[in-house]
Amino acid sequence: MRLLEVVGLAKRFGPREALAGVSFTVEEGHVVALVGPAGVGKSTCLDCIAGTLVPDGGRIVFDGRDITREPPDRPDRRGILRSPPGASSAPGARLVLLDDGADAAATVPALRARGVTVIIAARRLESLRDLVDGVVVLDHGRAVAAGR
Repeated sequence: MRLLEVVGLAKRFGPREALAGVSFTVEEGHVVALVGPAGVGKSTCLDCIAGTLVPDGGRIVFDGRDITREPPDRPDRRGILRSPPGASSAPGARLVLLDDGADAAATVPALRARGVTVIIAARRLESLRDLVDGVVVLDHGRAVAAGR
């Protein structure tokens, strides 16, 4: 079952286009890596999903509900946790967002065992290869590749 759908997500900071039409889906219980060098929009994408940033365009659908403009404390966003590095405890979370790899090798197995869906933002895929079900590659604010 699809838990998260990101469609045409766009975010600007002044003249800088941080996200330019990013689209991807995440199935419930899966672990997906957002991969790319610094400054390509990984953290901005996670912040939009978490509701700490409001996108300028596109849609974010969580568990069948459009949450694009909902603040992080709204009931429709409950179940999404923007987790600090090393946090393997996420009570009540259905979707955990980890930034910069966030010690994924220690965190992801415990979350996966509980059926929690995870998105990991990371600069490199090598250390995550055995942990993830899918990969979305970002470059200059665009999703340029996706797969398993």
